[in-house]
Amino acid sequence: MDQKQILKQMIDFNKATFDNTFNAILMLQEQSERAANTLMEQATWLPEDGKKAINEWVKAYKKGREDFKKVVDENFQKVLSLILDETLDVERIEQKQALGQFLSDEEAHKLDTAEKLKDLKKKNY
Repeated sequence: MDQKQILKQMIDFNKATFDNTFNAILMLQEQSERAANTLMEQATWLPEDGKKAINEWVKAYKKGREDFKKVVDENFQKVLSLILDETLDVERIEQKQALGQFLSDEEAHKLDTAEKLKDLKKKNY
């Protein structure tokens, strides 16, 4: 199997794991919020300012949760595109080398780095 495909599958697996865990936590938080709202409605002893503070806290953690999810999703996408772009770059350089074309210093460095990574993987590092 192609290394690019293996890396993509690993990233997809980790993203699916994160999404499932995040959704489970989301359901738990929503259920806790509903229970807290029911309790606040029945708690006549709780001042209105206390209820407002709790509602503001709920809004803040919801916004934080949404921002966190957005950042994680963006970074999964960045990692995926980085791996795919880097792999495509190395493949293009290898093709150029196979055709006997001159490699720039940057291309030679990328090819050397890719070969070192392959060696490390063979040694199970």
